[in-house]
Amino acid sequence: MDDIISQIVNIENLYWAWEKAKEAYNQSDILYDEIEVAAFETNLSKELKRIQNDILSKRYKLSPIKPVAHPKSKKDNTPRTRQAFWISVRDQVTWIAVVNIIGPHLDRVMPFWSFGNRLYVSVFPKKGENNEKIKWSFGPYRHTSKHIYRKWKQSWPFYRRCISIVTKKMTHVKVSDGSNIIPNDNLFDEKELEVIENNNALPSHLKVKYLENEYWSEDLSREIYCKRLILGCLV
Repeated sequence: MDDIISQIVNIENLYWAWEKAKEAYNQSDILYDEIEVAAFETNLSKELKRIQNDILSKRYKLSPIKPVAHPKSKKDNTPRTRQAFWISVRDQVTWIAVVNIIGPHLDRVMPFWSFGNRLYVSVFPKKGENNEKIKWSFGPYRHTSKHIYRKWKQSWPFYRRCISIVTKKMTHVKVSDGSNIIPNDNLFDEKELEVIENNNALPSHLKVKYLENEYWSEDLSREIYCKRLILGCLV
């Protein structure tokens, strides 16, 4: 535990936590306290050192969470608001510092059907041999991008294609040699086949097992397939 705490309060880790928080504020479409953010940045060195000292001395206290009325579009020409909450900059930075250290360990053991709020990992094109088409690969967890979670383009389009692929695997199967249930690959379009190929090349903790033929074995009933898919969709 002491080793984890020392990693969390490391000044370099706290600095990257601030950079991620600042990026989140800059990209946010909700109201936030710009004065508090600016004041924290103005005294950044002192603020980070204060977080470090308060954690090490076990004196760190969370600030109260404040409700914020976020404007929504009018309905019947009547103004509306959506309730949101403001968490102090100091607490946000501290939380991100914790995520920086323990997040990758937790993300590696997340269930494969969980697509939302997964930590950001770099994605890069990897060209195969003999001028094969480019395949996308995932890199390590990193700070320099300043992202906390995977970007929309890394999650939502992939999630939608997985739903399409799995639906076809569940509803269009053929039996081979009476021993295995094998999905009919002719049902998939080019983009879906690309997703399946890329999934096969991923590290085990990033693979979506629903996309693997081996997952669809004869000893599982179609009812179980449906239950597992629904869990994957809702979480």
